[in-house]
Amino acid sequence: MHIRFFDTIDSTSLQARREIDANRGPSRPTTLIAVRQSGAVGRLGRTWHSPAGGLWMTTVWPAPAVVDSLLAIRVGLGIVCAVETTLELTPPVLNLKWPNDILWGDKKVAGILIESLCRKDRAFLLVGIGINANFAVEALPTDLHATATTLQIRAGHPLDLERLRTRTIGAVEMAITRPETDLDAAASRLWGLHRSMTVSTPSGTRLTGVMKGLSPAGALILEAAGETLEIQSIETLSRADS
Repeated sequence: MHIRFFDTIDSTSLQARREIDANRGPSRPTTLIAVRQSGAVGRLGRTWHSPAGGLWMTTVWPAPAVVDSLLAIRVGLGIVCAVETTLELTPPVLNLKWPNDILWGDKKVAGILIESLCRKDRAFLLVGIGINANFAVEALPTDLHATATTLQIRAGHPLDLERLRTRTIGAVEMAITRPETDLDAAASRLWGLHRSMTVSTPSGTRLTGVMKGLSPAGALILEAAGETLEIQSIETLSRADS
């Protein structure tokens, strides 16, 4: 894995895209890491705030154009393991908020964005990761204070960011190169498992039901109105009683 560092950049994922579009995409797996980002974008085009003290990175992997539907789950499990191992957390405390967020309690500490790009005769897989690590919540906009937190706040002390970075890069590499997915482990970590949850879909439909787990393809299983539904994509996911 080749690693490149930036002090301040708009977005490691946007930088990766620019290089690929300019026919300068890497010939070997490469991870771009920034101290801070000024214009990062998460899932559905949402702004991702990236102050100094976090882990902001994108792994660019020369790859087939088809993205494995379970990759985000494997990456999520890998990040959970990397964080908990780095902080020596026992028992486990982190959960996966389907499809691509990681929570400590009910607050977000990390997010994942996976994209595939095909340019001419070359294809690339981009795995973007943002982890709120060593900074105070005041570094985030006030409208995020109710829904986001940082590892430093939750743990009560800073963590070894270099160790977390090394473990996270290793987790991404393993998720890409070893396609076996422990769906039972992922389901056991689902935020909202066996609880009444409300999802809104990209088409605008709102569904409320009990979250039952994950399908073999990684879809969210919701039991609603006597039916068992497999949810392929969502806009939002929340507790039905919130």
